[in-house]
Amino acid sequence: MSTVTVKHGVEGPHHDPYSYDEIKVFNHRGWIMIHLGLLEYVEFQLNTPGAQKVRIEHRGVDTLYSVFEAFTGMTADRAAKVPLDLQSRKYREHSAHGEPVVMRGYPGETLTVCGGCGEVLDYDFNESAII
Repeated sequence: MSTVTVKHGVEGPHHDPYSYDEIKVFNHRGWIMIHLGLLEYVEFQLNTPGAQKVRIEHRGVDTLYSVFEAFTGMTADRAAKVPLDLQSRKYREHSAHGEPVVMRGYPGETLTVCGGCGEVLDYDFNESAII
């Protein structure tokens, strides 16, 4: 079983920002993260006693993709789609129950709930709504 997280952000100077994507996979062997942006690198650490974190950079994007794929068994593009696929699966499984209902929770919270069974399908938090 693997856990995949995808992070999008901005790096670089304020007057000339660059976007980046980070895909991080945790599995039985350890974890690996590929950073694609202004600087491109792979970091990983094995789940063995005394293992050090390793960072590979300046090797070319193809090499970074190869290391990521060898560690995880899937391409970085496929890993980036995993959270989206899991999210859409919830909607497909509940499609027979009726239309999803969007509800407000606490300030800043928005919940998407199955119209038939009431299970929470999606959750969004807008921090700027409470600041």
